[in-house]
Amino acid sequence: MSQRSARERFAQAVLYEVIALVLLTPVYSFALDLPMDNSFATMLMISVAVVIWVWIYNTIFDRVMFAKTGRLAHDKTTRLRILHAGLYELTVTFIAVPIILVMSGKPIWVALLADIGFSMIFAIYTYVFYLIYDRLRPVRA
Repeated sequence: MSQRSARERFAQAVLYEVIALVLLTPVYSFALDLPMDNSFATMLMISVAVVIWVWIYNTIFDRVMFAKTGRLAHDKTTRLRILHAGLYELTVTFIAVPIILVMSGKPIWVALLADIGFSMIFAIYTYVFYLIYDRLRPVRA
């Protein structure tokens, strides 16, 4: 079985988060009516935590997927890609909400709504990012 190396997993995660930071920090700032510096710090904290998590998550997901289906990371079906993106965003909630709470000073319901909104955006972003990444960088068997 050939999978992505730890080095490539890390590079993949960093690229994913850098693009997300650039695209979504202004949206977060506007949506929560927070200064850009606070929004950037919040998004950066979430990104650092998520870079660590996404590496672990993708490794586990790909190994389980291979064991169950015999498919390599770049060979996900549409159904598997939707499952991958949805489970990922669900697990990120447990990372993001506490950080949003602390950094924004907003009530928990605002943090949860912000996370739900961003989870919907990120589910689409995750699907598209990995679809493009997997096509540009297929795993060599």
